[in-house]
Amino acid sequence: MPTLYSIQHDNQLIEYQIHYSKRKTLAISVYPDRRVIVKAPTELPQTTVADIVQQRAAWIQRKQQMFAAMPAKAPPLRYVEGESHSFLGQAYVMQLRQGAVERVYRQADCLTVISRRPYDSVHLKKQVQAWYRQQALIIFQQRLQHCHAQMRHLDIPFPCLAVRQMKRRWGSCSLKGKILLNTTLVKTPLPCIDYVIIHELCHFIEFNHSAAFYQLLSSIMPDWQQRKTELHQISVLE
Repeated sequence: MPTLYSIQHDNQLIEYQIHYSKRKTLAISVYPDRRVIVKAPTELPQTTVADIVQQRAAWIQRKQQMFAAMPAKAPPLRYVEGESHSFLGQAYVMQLRQGAVERVYRQADCLTVISRRPYDSVHLKKQVQAWYRQQALIIFQQRLQHCHAQMRHLDIPFPCLAVRQMKRRWGSCSLKGKILLNTTLVKTPLPCIDYVIIHELCHFIEFNHSAAFYQLLSSIMPDWQQRKTELHQISVLE
């Protein structure tokens, strides 16, 4: 069993593990189960590690509180009749129909899937995920244009957009002028989508999470914290 170290902060105990390896820098990670793992250079004394953990204690507690407030992970989708599927923050009931020409469409509160094999959940999953990807490309491009226009005064070049299914991230960007968004983001409300896009666009000015980055983000989207909280409360990541 790994050794647990601990510090006190605001009358609360923070326990952590240290994983030593041949690395040059120290990194602290907080996991959804609230475990704290410190990856440290082999030659770094344990007392020095403790001092750094103490300095980051407030951040560690915020991350642990965020994970504690998250809803329990939703059970895996089964792609069956009557199952609920989200799109832009709204819930739709899946209806399955057999047909030679495959198609997915929304009507009222239903997500109708016409499939050659409506009894095959693996086939249905691929079909529905392809539809989500198609919708994501359209909607994300529209929202990127909208958000980029809000930041026109910053002279940010219009970035290339790509979408991909990701398990742990809503989006990312590169200094080469590309934004990558999680396809699953299309299941969340538009204000959440805009938050992720604005967040990534701000990184083209401040490629970090410094105070300057958050000042910029707040100047463009004053309610970003509320949107971020809403996004973290949505259990749609697969």
